[in-house]
Amino acid sequence: MPLPLTPASRAENYGRRRNRTSAMVSLRSLRNLIILICFLVLCVRFARVWDDISLLTEDTDNFGSTEDFKFHNRESRESIDTPGLSACLLVKDENDRLPEWIAYHLTTAPLKFLIVAVDPLSKVEPTDILTRFNGTDGLVIWQWTDDDYMPPRILKKAQEQFQLYKRGVRKPDDKAQAHTFHVMRQNHFVSACLLRMKLLGKKWVFHIDADEFLTFNSIDGEQDPYPSLSGANYVEQAISGSIRKEDWEETAELWRSGVSQYKEGMVPGVSGRSKEIMRMREQVPKVGSETIEKFILKNKKRPPFSDRRGFMLPRLYFSGLRSDPDIVRANVPKGFEPTNLFTMKYLMHAKRGWFEHNGHGKTLMDISQFKIGTFPLFGIAVKNVHNLMMQDRARTMYETSYSDEDILPFNDALFRVHHYSGSWESFSFKSDGRRTKEDYKKKNGILDPLLSDDIRPWLQAFVNKVGIRVAQELLRDTGKVEGSAG
Repeated sequence: MPLPLTPASRAENYGRRRNRTSAMVSLRSLRNLIILICFLVLCVRFARVWDDISLLTEDTDNFGSTEDFKFHNRESRESIDTPGLSACLLVKDENDRLPEWIAYHLTTAPLKFLIVAVDPLSKVEPTDILTRFNGTDGLVIWQWTDDDYMPPRILKKAQEQFQLYKRGVRKPDDKAQAHTFHVMRQNHFVSACLLRMKLLGKKWVFHIDADEFLTFNSIDGEQDPYPSLSGANYVEQAISGSIRKEDWEETAELWRSGVSQYKEGMVPGVSGRSKEIMRMREQVPKVGSETIEKFILKNKKRPPFSDRRGFMLPRLYFSGLRSDPDIVRANVPKGFEPTNLFTMKYLMHAKRGWFEHNGHGKTLMDISQFKIGTFPLFGIAVKNVHNLMMQDRARTMYETSYSDEDILPFNDALFRVHHYSGSWESFSFKSDGRRTKEDYKKKNGILDPLLSDDIRPWLQAFVNKVGIRVAQELLRDTGKVEGSAG
C-alpha cells in the first residue's frame, strides 16, 4: 500500500503541477504569438500580391480618339490575339524618334502589339503619336504611366522622388540620381510588361529602346568578325582595355566558364551549331521583302528557334555624323525627306562584333514557352534589361545582373539591333546627366567607321503597306526636336 502523502508532499506536487501548467500556458502563448506573426506576414504578402495582380489586370479608361485614328488603351481579347511580334518600350522625350520607330517595326517585324511607358520627367508627351498609329494595320498600342505597372509601395517612393525633382530640390540632370531613377523604373516596367504579355497569350516579344531598330543580321564578308574570334574578341578587348576595367572584373569568373562554349570555334573553325546559323544568315531576306515573324516561322525547326526559347540580339552602334548626301538621298520614296529619318541619314557604324561603342545586346524571347510561375508577382523587378534570357531561363533575370551570355558572338546571331545616337540636339534633349557633350563626342569618336545601308528598303515597304498619304501622315514631324529650328 502506498504511504499517504504528507501535507508537505501534497503541497510540493501541487507546486509542480502549477509550474508545469504555467510552462504549458507559456508555450501555448508563444506558439500562438508565432502563428499570429506568421499570419500577419502572410496577410501583408497576400496584400502585396493582390495589389500586383490588380495592377496588371484592371482596365483603365480610353485615351480618346482623333478623326482618323482611334486610340484604345484596352482592347477586346479578339483584337489582341493577332499574329505578329510584341514589344515593351519605355520612352522619355523621344517624340522625334518615335514615329520612325513604330513605322519601321510595324513594317519589318511586323509589330502588332506595343506597350509604351512614359517617364514622368518627360518634357513632351507621346500620346498624339501613339493615337496616330493605333489601329494601323492591326497594331494595338497601350500607353502606361507609373500607376499602371509599379507596385504601390515602389510607386510611393517614385512619386516622392518625382516631387523632389518637380520642386527643384533635385535636378533631372543629376547624373547619379537620374540614372538610379531611370533604372528602377525601367526594371519594374519590363517585369510588368513581360507578365502582361504572358497573360495575354503573346508569343515573340522584344524589348529595345526608341533609338534602336531590330533587323536581320545579314552576312557581310568584309565587315563580319573573323569566325575564329566570334567568341574571343570580347576577351581580347578586355585584355587590351577596350572593355571597362570594372566590367571585366565583375564578369571575369563568368567569362572563364562562359567563353569555353565557343572554344571549338576559336581554333580554327566554328561549332556545328554556329555553322548551321551561318548558313541561315546566308538566307536571311532583304529588309522589307519578308518580315522577321515569317522568317522565324519558316525556320522554326532549325536552331536557334528549335532549341532556344529566346536569344540575345547584338547591337551595332551608328555614329551621329551624317553620311554622304548622295547615298542618303538614294532610293527614297517621293514625298519624304531622308535627313529627318535616323535610319536613312546615319549610315556609319562601329566595327561589328566589338564591345566598344556597340556594348551589351538586347533580347528577343518567345514568352509563350515560359510558365506563368516564371514571372513573380511580388513586385520583383528584372535586374538585367539587356539580357532577359540568361542561360535560356527567364527566371534568372530576377536573380542576377551579370551573365556570360550578356554578349553573344556576332556571327551566332540571326538578328541584330541598330543603335543610333542621332544629332546632338536629339541626344541632349533628354534631361539626363549622362548625356553630356563630352559623352556625345566619345560615343561618336569611332575609329575607322564602316558603312551599312541594308536597312533602307523599309521605307518603301512601309509606303506599299499603308499607302503614301497615310505614310506621310504617320511620319509627320519625324526627326523634329521640340524647340529646335530644324
